[in-house]
Amino acid sequence: RFERVTAHLSGTHGVQPGQRVVTLAANDDLQLVILLACLRLGAVWAPLDPSATLDALQHWLQQADASLIVADEANLPVAQALATQRADIRCVVLDRLIDHPAPYGLHYPDVESEVPALMLFDAGAAGKATRYRQNRLLVADIDIAPEDNVLVALPLARFASLMLEAVPALARGATVTLLPEFTPAAWLQALANTRPTVA
Repeated sequence: RFERVTAHLSGTHGVQPGQRVVTLAANDDLQLVILLACLRLGAVWAPLDPSATLDALQHWLQQADASLIVADEANLPVAQALATQRADIRCVVLDRLIDHPAPYGLHYPDVESEVPALMLFDAGAAGKATRYRQNRLLVADIDIAPEDNVLVALPLARFASLMLEAVPALARGATVTLLPEFTPAAWLQALANTRPTVA
């Protein structure tokens, strides 16, 4: 899946090192696949919070200066509405990066560990962007071992869940479970189903 998504981002959609790829989707493991593809291409991943207002999304999209929006089916209408406001941005359905054959001959660029890798936005009215580099993203100071089972309940677009748990845990070889809906009932069910060691 990683190779197919990387090939689509690069070959189908022309994503180049330094370009920003925005996602507008619930917590889905394909979002993490896109993040890894962006890391490998030297692109910057900018996940937006689907629960935010349209004004906030427009503001964040403008700040991100993205060339591509990747959205799941539930958020596709909003993503398309955002994309129509700018002629230089395209919109693609998340699942299409997997269920459509990808171009052959993928070339992986040489990517330094210090290149910008992630752009997150605060939840305040200002919506300022915070940028992280590849080395900082993958070696965050957390005490997680390969045998841990991590349950991530907050949206991936939020600092705490993505930066401090999901990605560094994956980098350490731990198991990560993403909770797509953020309700007490879903949380309790996920606790019962996955028996996490870290949540």
